[in-house]
Amino acid sequence: MFLRAVLTLTALFPLYASASAPGKLFDRIIVVVLENTNYDDALRQPFQSSLARNGALLTRYSGITHPSQPNYIALISGSTQGVSGNQNINLSVKHLGDLLEEKGHDWATYAEGFPGNCFTGSSYGNYVRKHNPFISFVNVHTTPSRCAKIRAASNFDADLSSGKLPEFSLYVPDQKNNGHDTGAAYADRWLKSRFEKLVSDPKFMEKTLFVVTYDEDEAVFGGSDNRVYASFFGPMVKAGAETNSLLNHYSLLKLVEDNWSLDRLTREDSNAGSISDIWN
Repeated sequence: MFLRAVLTLTALFPLYASASAPGKLFDRIIVVVLENTNYDDALRQPFQSSLARNGALLTRYSGITHPSQPNYIALISGSTQGVSGNQNINLSVKHLGDLLEEKGHDWATYAEGFPGNCFTGSSYGNYVRKHNPFISFVNVHTTPSRCAKIRAASNFDADLSSGKLPEFSLYVPDQKNNGHDTGAAYADRWLKSRFEKLVSDPKFMEKTLFVVTYDEDEAVFGGSDNRVYASFFGPMVKAGAETNSLLNHYSLLKLVEDNWSLDRLTREDSNAGSISDIWN
């Protein structure tokens, strides 16, 4: 597995560095969201199983609702904001980007296939807007400097090599790589090919938390507990740890808020279960 041989990428990324503002548990977090897979199916995939064994597994983590888009909105705003479908929406409410910037922290979305230039269309090739939540907030897509924080995923390596990865990164795979159109095994192979070398490199992982989860389970029309895979990997995590606490996307948002002493959005983030029992 990927931890048996540490791969050093300094030659490829000589400049990457920790984020500028320290947090309580981590200085940088990278969140990857995959699509529409049940907990057990995801955990059977080799790379995701390896992440869970060598990091921490949240065994009772769940999505918020169905279909996809309201889960992404919930993750960064503490509420589904009344969104119940995947149509284009425009929201004038506070979100995680606002909280981070208020305390001097940076954020970015790296979306595969995103054409740039603050594109607000519903799709472009294998890119879909419904999985790119920050674009749906009016104070982002009407402000060029903030909309520039939503980038094509091809910019991830460039930002890494120049030491410009922000404190909070949301990595959004396209419709094939996230498993939506292809399934869990395909998504797992993509995840391994995209991130294995990075998470195996201690220099990259220094003070970095790498999170993989799913927006919802495969029962996209309801009728399930919406339990999904969620693994946390990084030097601040106890290897092999598990927590059976009831957790969800609001808990992940709450963790980011607490890590940098951000204000609360005072929505569902306020009452969400706290992610504990997994830290060194």
